[in-house]
Parts: sequence; C-alpha cells; structure tokens
Amino acid sequence: AKVAASRTEEQISRLERLLEYDPDIMNDIERFAERDYRFHLSLAEMADNKFLLAIYQALYRNIKSFLVQYARNIDDRKEAMERHRPILLAIIDQDVERARELARSHAGICASFIKSFISHTK
Repeated sequence: AKVAASRTEEQISRLERLLEYDPDIMNDIERFAERDYRFHLSLAEMADNKFLLAIYQALYRNIKSFLVQYARNIDDRKEAMERHRPILLAIIDQDVERARELARSHAGICASFIKSFISHTK
C-alpha cells in the first residue's frame, strides 16, 4: 500500500523488469527463486519498511531454500510469477487499498505454502 501511494516511474520499471517473462530464468530454479525473492525485497525497500527488509535479509538463505523447493515445478513458477502482477497493477494505478488487499492475500498464500513445505520436511 505504501509503495502504491508514493511509487515512482523508476520503481515501476524495476518491478516490471522483475516480472518479465524470461524462459532462461523460468527454466533455472536458482535464478527463478532469486528473482522471486528480489520482487519481495524490492517492495520492502520501496516501502521503506526497515523491519520487513531486515527480516528478508536475515532470512535470505531460508527464503531462497524455500523458493527453490517451491519452484521445482514449472507450472508453479509461471503461476508464482503471475501472482505478483495484480499487486504491480495496483501499484501502477496508485490504488492503495487494492494494493493492501492483494498484498495481504498474497502473504496468506505464501504462508500456506510455507506451512505445507515445513510439514513435509519434518
């Protein structure tokens, strides 16, 4: 929501580049996981959310490990990439409430995947 309220054209371009379809990245699990991580990290940076930024940086290896495991299925990679697009569109439109709603929904989806991942690795 904070990014939607104050985004710049440069920030929009940065987020758009992170969501560009690139078959080389989509077919490389490590690169895909890094790009997914960078999208989330970029939003935390753009929102100037120091707490979230610190969490993302401190848990980088854990988050990346999860994203690599999650990305093992090409359909999931495409779906995961596209799941970010509505958030970007709300940011572009400066629709603060929609961006907030979509971010919360996305966080819930991510949390359910993480819970599932944790339960399967025990």
